[in-house]
Amino acid sequence: MGRMAGKVAVVVGGAKGIGFATARALAEDGSYVILTGRRQHEVAGAAESIGSSAHGMVADAASQADLERVVDEARDLHGRIDALVLNAGLSEPATIAEASAEHFDRHFAVNVRSALFGVQAALPVLSDGASVVLIGSIADVMGVTPFSTYAATKAALRSYARSCA
Repeated sequence: MGRMAGKVAVVVGGAKGIGFATARALAEDGSYVILTGRRQHEVAGAAESIGSSAHGMVADAASQADLERVVDEARDLHGRIDALVLNAGLSEPATIAEASAEHFDRHFAVNVRSALFGVQAALPVLSDGASVVLIGSIADVMGVTPFSTYAATKAALRSYARSCA
């Protein structure tokens, strides 16, 4: 077993992409992993692919209640969280002229609110020495047309990470 043997990891946005690769790597290194996603078939497939050391939960990262439910499940199953990975993200193109309030709100809800309220929900159950990882992007320091809203969310995420640290 690896460095994560016997640890409990929660990967929000862990059903596909970078989040799934992270969840799988944590499990391969010995963690029990709780992974989340919005689509039941993706969550079930990801958990099944990882095997018995994974537990999938359908949860909307933009929902504070769903994040609290995920943390409650981790506490009920294991009593603690040793690694929290907040990976959920959204990136839809829109130029400054095209961006709508709905576009803005969707991006900030998934990319920023999920990180703030994910950390907040987990604070009472993070073990001593626990790790919290916020998945950012180089877009936070680049002008990326037409992804300015996405880039702004990643800059906000970077600021939260620095403030939390």
